[in-house]
Parts: sequence; structure tokens; C-alpha cells
Amino acid sequence: MIPRFNSAIQALLQVIQQANAKNEPLYLVGGAVRDLLCQREIKDLDFVTAGNTQQLSWAVKRLLNARAFILDDERQTARVIHTLPGVQEILLDFVRFTGETLGEDLRARDFTINAMALDINQPDQLIDPLGGQQDLQAGILRVASEESMRLDPLRVMRGVRMALDYDLQLDPHTETLMKASSADLSKISAERQRDELFKLLSLPQPQRAITHLHDLGALPALLPELCALERVPVSAPHVHPLWQHTLQVVSYLDQLLHALFNPGEPVHLPVYFQDFLAAIAPYRSELVLHLQKAIQEERSRLSLLLFAALYHDTGKPEAMKLGLDRRLHFHGHADGSQEAVVYRACQLALSNSEVKYLACLTQHHMRIHHLASKALPPSKRAIYRYFRATGSCGLDIGLLSLADLLATYEDTLTPAQWQAELSVVLSLFQAWWAQKSEVVSPPKLLDGHDLQAIFNLQPGPQLAVILEALKEAQAEGQVSDKAGAVEFVRQYLKDNPNPHDAGKG
Repeated sequence: MIPRFNSAIQALLQVIQQANAKNEPLYLVGGAVRDLLCQREIKDLDFVTAGNTQQLSWAVKRLLNARAFILDDERQTARVIHTLPGVQEILLDFVRFTGETLGEDLRARDFTINAMALDINQPDQLIDPLGGQQDLQAGILRVASEESMRLDPLRVMRGVRMALDYDLQLDPHTETLMKASSADLSKISAERQRDELFKLLSLPQPQRAITHLHDLGALPALLPELCALERVPVSAPHVHPLWQHTLQVVSYLDQLLHALFNPGEPVHLPVYFQDFLAAIAPYRSELVLHLQKAIQEERSRLSLLLFAALYHDTGKPEAMKLGLDRRLHFHGHADGSQEAVVYRACQLALSNSEVKYLACLTQHHMRIHHLASKALPPSKRAIYRYFRATGSCGLDIGLLSLADLLATYEDTLTPAQWQAELSVVLSLFQAWWAQKSEVVSPPKLLDGHDLQAIFNLQPGPQLAVILEALKEAQAEGQVSDKAGAVEFVRQYLKDNPNPHDAGKG
């Protein structure tokens, strides 16, 4: 027995029947049929037909008063975008058969669970030549044909997503085919790789997706920089080898983000994270709003943050050196991590703003650790310098740092170590949301023209050095008005006869 569509989808199907005035063979296929059987929300409808897709889509457009356009002239693919009640958009795609018949079309699809169809005129009768419904019920992901992976190697990544999203086990033969095609992912366009990768990172427990890709041998073609992480063994204070550490950072970060966005949902978090969530309660809503601000509309900020977590230590394999103390050291590894993530982000055709965001996260991911290692809490000057370097990205680094710390020490983490890190993160959050105009971005009291007019200075880089020193003094609370600013610069010039040199280092 096939479940019934909800009333909104049923109404849409009736409109499409009406639009198909010539009564051409027309079938609903793929994800909508699969999700109907799983009783999941249906977000798009894909139709195949032997008829004219443009004429059909234009007829649907008129009846629904919707938007429509051609996606692919060669395959005669047309799309209608309709808004359902409740302001939810739904996509309706119309495509010509792949092959001559519906059967050929279904056999050319990726997996059996996506190779089912419903006749638009008989939507209560499932067309399932490959046993997709049975595979769904058995919890199996199986290829639709021997050629499935060869025809489109991106299906390796899509298969991982399907398996995790629908809680399916890979059929052994399917897994073999996916492994054989993993190297061919390098032949797939950067844009398609990118889009599928960020869908994987948006799944619950994204570290499982990365582990699956690793086990299938897909990382050398997709994210080759991660492969070198397996060369780095356990090194104190870390309790995991670097590859396992990286996966744990992603896992902890995902747990923390999920808890932030779902405050009423019972979750089993490490006790240290529970302390963090209680401590940031005054800023929780602001932090969630910040994390909801996309760097680029097509991808969530959270998935980019998780991507940065994957790459935060990619500079370690090259930086690894055995010291005189017979311990491994990784001095300057953040620079290498930044280079690695920038290169991979560019290869994946991410936007300039996304590349800058990822570069900032990896370049500065150690700063909070360093601040927490000091005997005294960070000064207002140190907080000002932190945000001068990181901007709003510094808030995201706070979350990455907490996940990194816990993954580093696991059960060996002491309350004192955690409290030191947590205190720094909280002081940064407090400065950003409660003291922003005083500490993070003090108002401009003097500018370059003022320095030239009042102190007879010549234009040049030394003016920026002086103004930056003034900003730091404002952040510290040493200067609060223009008169104080003038006096500060006067004294600064006495103490630093060559301001340009004073600003170095």
C-alpha cells in the first residue's frame, strides 16, 4: 500500500494532469516517490515524459501563476517554481526520458531507491522494476545498474549521503563499484564536487560522511590534503593520532552547534559543553543569529565552519619536527593550514568571501589556546588585537577552539584547563556583544589629517601606526575623548621618535 500525498501535493498533481492536455505518458520519479514511501517531507517533484517538456511546463506555469524556465535545452529539462501555502517553495522539474521508455530511464538512475515511479494518472500504483521499495524496507542502498558509478562518479558522494540520510547499508557489490569509481571524482566539475560535499557536511554527524569517503578511497581525489593527516602519530598532549583528532574536532563542533540551535532538545553532551552552554546563556540568541548569517547564500555558515575544522591542522604534516626533547613539534602549522584550505577552497570554486572566512579560521585557530595558556586573563588590548585580526570570524573561532581543546585531551582534560579556555571565549563574546564600542571597535577620535595638522607630520605609513596605537589605548580605557587622544599622541611621539619602526613586531 502506497501512502497518500498531502493535500497540497495532491492539488499540484491534479493541476499537472490538467496541464497535460494531450495525455502524454507522464510519470513522477525519483526522490518524491522515495520520500513518499518513507513518509518524509517532499521538497521537489521530478517528472519524466515522452512529450514536449517546454509546452507542459509552460502550461503548468499558467495554471499555477508560477515561474518557469529552461534548465537544459539538450535534455529538454524545464523547471517550474511554485509557492505552496505557508510560503514554502517547491520545484517541479520536467525532463524527457533518458532512453526511449520509462524502463530505460529508471535503469539509468543511480540507486534502486531512486528508480521508482508513479503514473500521473494512476498515482496509487507503484512502478518499481528494480525493487527499490524492498531495498528501502530492508535498509539497503543498491546501484540501479552496473554502469551507475561509471556514468557519473559523483554518485559515490551521493551514495554516501543517501546511506547516511536514510540510514541504509551499502550493498557489498555497490560498495565495490563505489570504491572502483572514487578516483574518477577528480574528473567531476569543481562546482558539482563542492555542492555535494557541502550537502554531506550539512548532515547530522558529518564526521561519519568524511569517514565513509575515506573508507571508499575518495579523499585523494576530493580532499587530498586530508590524506597526509594519517602520517602524524599521537603527540602529547593529544590523545589521538591527527586523523582521528580531526574527526573528533568535527564531531564535537557539530554537537555544540546542534545544541546551540536546539536548546529545548535533550542532548547527551560532554559535561564541559554543558558548562559552556550555561555560561553563554546571555549571548546565546546573538550567537545563533550570527551563525545564521551566511557567508555565501548557497551554503550555510555552519557547513563552512565544519569544513574549516577538517582543515585546521592540515599544516601539521609539513611542519612536524622532532625536537631535542624527543617530542614532535608543529611550529607555524597554522600558516600551512591556511595555505591548504585556501588552495582547496579555490579548487572547489568557493567565493572570495568564503575563502577569506576559511583562511581566517585556520590562520587564527591557535590564538585562543595561546591566550588561555597565560597566567592572567586577556587584557582589553589583547581582545582588541584579537578582533582586529579576526573580525566577526573570531566568534566562530571560539567554538572551534572549544571543540579542538576537548578533542585534544578527551578524558584527560582538567577542569582548570577547560575553565581557562572557557573564560577567554566568554571574555571575547562579552567584549563583542556588551563592550563593542569600547573595546572591539572604539570610535575614531583623530584621523590622518588631524595628525598632520596638529603635529606637523608628513603623510606616510607612520600615521597608521600612530592611529592604531591610539585605538589600543582607547580599548584599554586610557583615552576617552579628543583632548585625551591629542595628549596620548604627543606622549607617544616623545617615546617613539620613529613611529613607523615602533609599530613593527
